[in-house]
Amino acid sequence: MKRILLALGLCLLSAPAWSACAVTNLTVKDAAGSPVTALVPYADDGSGGSNCSPQIQIKQGGNVAAVTAGNALKTDASATTQPVSGTVTAAQATAANLNATVVGTGTFATQAAQSGTWNITNVSGTVSLPTGAATAANQATEISSLATIATNTGAAIPTQAVTVPIGGVTNDPCQYSTKTNAAIATSSGTVQLVAPSGSTQVYVCSVSLIAAATAVVNLVGGTGATCTTGTPVAALGSTTAASGMSLAANGGLTFGNGGATVVRTTTAGHGLCLIQSGTTALAGNITYVQQ
Repeated sequence: MKRILLALGLCLLSAPAWSACAVTNLTVKDAAGSPVTALVPYADDGSGGSNCSPQIQIKQGGNVAAVTAGNALKTDASATTQPVSGTVTAAQATAANLNATVVGTGTFATQAAQSGTWNITNVSGTVSLPTGAATAANQATEISSLATIATNTGAAIPTQAVTVPIGGVTNDPCQYSTKTNAAIATSSGTVQLVAPSGSTQVYVCSVSLIAAATAVVNLVGGTGATCTTGTPVAALGSTTAASGMSLAANGGLTFGNGGATVVRTTTAGHGLCLIQSGTTALAGNITYVQQ
């Protein structure tokens, strides 16, 4: 029996290159882990000797995958790395494993964005606030100012306070101040209409005057009972009695309606006087503000 097996082995070794190669079994496992046996044919590898190599083919329909001499599996006949198209999904076991840390000056590909109010907790170190932001010091100052305003609420309005009409802005005393009326009834050459008071000036809001006979009249600012001291200044007419405004007998003049200044002194501390060149009887009035 040993002689027969030896003789059979010698025959196999001396078989020509065209002799048929053997067929062997290849055991693999399917998706369920169960063994599957496949037949793997051997064929001459074309190296010139009687060398048999296993011939395994991957087929899809009628297409057969090829392997290069460098043992690379060709997927598109080029044997080069190919891109993967479509969607690739990577899953992690738990949400806790999704924590990420940026090292150095790197940034995330997608930065965090949130609209509305940010709630920040557990902040350590120094946080710089924008200019004008509310701080404890600023709030203390504002509270103190509000307390001062509250304390002064209802306080008396200071003397000479200005009351401005709604809808306009003005600095004319005849528009926003209480006016005083001064009656005129004289036949003398000079009469004081408004006496000087401190450093105030006289703002005439209206003038009404009638002469019984022809007359020349003037309104002059100055000091003293006849406004002849303190460097008199003409407010209406002239400082020279005969150079003023001429009135006919039973004639007169009217200036203003009390709503605005029509005549005024120009020197602080001056009063106002009516000066005429004769002794004609004059009658009328003025309204004025002295401040």
